[in-house]
Amino acid sequence: MAYEQAKFFLIRKKDAESSTEISVGERFIAGSFAGTVGQTVTYPLELVKIRLALGKTNEYRGIIHAAKSVYLNRGIKGFFQGYVLSVIGIIPYAGINLTVYETLKGYSTENFSDRYSTLQLLACGAIATTCGVVCCYPLALLRTQIQATKGSRKPEMMNIVKDIVLTQGISGFYRGLTPNIIKVIPAVSVGYAIYEASLKTLDVKTL
Repeated sequence: MAYEQAKFFLIRKKDAESSTEISVGERFIAGSFAGTVGQTVTYPLELVKIRLALGKTNEYRGIIHAAKSVYLNRGIKGFFQGYVLSVIGIIPYAGINLTVYETLKGYSTENFSDRYSTLQLLACGAIATTCGVVCCYPLALLRTQIQATKGSRKPEMMNIVKDIVLTQGISGFYRGLTPNIIKVIPAVSVGYAIYEASLKTLDVKTL
């Protein structure tokens, strides 16, 4: 929703004589904006999810207990631990992901067939997601490390960076990249395919 609204906003800002075609740069801006909106809305839940996933056995009794623990330790701001780094990471990720996806979809339509198939959408989504993940994975790793840090003391990003470099080297910033790609590709690709099918079913016009 945020992505499509951002594209319409950028088009309306153009002069009447300008082209109504959305450019690659405008797609990137719209994608980055949409990613930031989505990340902001869901961030507290994501942080609680990380705590539940990495917590010791029986440390948390459920979502509410984990959320209460975060609040008691650091208050409301505890739910946004690592938020700035997360937004810094999501801006290029969402921008690259959506830009590559729509560019590939347009190329596929122009050069292969007037109507794209579900298989084409899945392929475009897979390539776009891989590009986004590979480019932005180090930031995602740092964000997860910060989210997982417990206690009332705010974790220092540079300390985490130094620790990774000293113990694992540069390759440490890409630890877990392969399983992450394996997880994200089907999820995002299927999401794109369902999104396009929904637009067609609802007869929604997009740029």
